Amino acid sequence: MYDAATNAGVLDRYLLEQVKPFLQTITPRKAVFDHNYVKKIDGPNVKKGKNKMDLAEQVRDDMRAVPQDRQGASRLITIWCGSTETLSSPAPSTSQ
Repeated sequence: MYDAATNAGVLDRYLLEQVKPFLQTITPRKAVFDHNYVKKIDGPNVKKGKNKMDLAEQVRDDMRAVPQDRQGASRLITIWCGSTETLSSPAPSTSQ
């Protein structure tokens, strides 16, 4: 997580260094990207799947696994790190 935070550049380097030991203990889960919507995003830690439903199920499995990963924590915080996607036009209506 420290490497990801460093590359993202969203925190001041001084602040990031203060939490470096903790961040180095966190391994991010694999991501899901759809290049039809987010053209300029990629990475080495990406889920593979047959289709969008398969990928969605993998993300749901990750979310279900969180309680087992808590390792004695008294509380849990979930952070959504989704990106802003490109605007898409609605499909034509098929109703008459």
